[in-house]
Amino acid sequence: MTWVLVALAGGAGAVSRYLVDQRVGAWTGARRARRIRRTHLEIPWGTMVVNVSACLLIGLVAALTAGETYRVLATGFLGGYSTFSTACVEGARLFMAGRARAGCAHTLLMVGVSWLAACAGLALGALAA
Repeated sequence: MTWVLVALAGGAGAVSRYLVDQRVGAWTGARRARRIRRTHLEIPWGTMVVNVSACLLIGLVAALTAGETYRVLATGFLGGYSTFSTACVEGARLFMAGRARAGCAHTLLMVGVSWLAACAGLALGALAA
């Protein structure tokens, strides 16, 4: 039965990722064109927001839950929600398009900030437990 819950939660996480990415993309769209002209840096902010928030939440879930609840929330929902493979492809595309600085900045920023968010989630969860 757990695998069914993980699958359903994963689907809900994927839909949530899509909605957050679309919302962030709409919010940053007008600013993005100006920023690209000025700095030649383009960071896919939707993916950044999704992955950083997923790391914060998985830290909380890891600190506060165990067993089936952990598997459903962490592996299911947050596994479907987070998208590090997309982040890597976006960084590689920037790099291969001749925007090495943007590709490296995106990749390093994504990993660093996501790690900090996971640490913060674990710490907040430990305080709440």
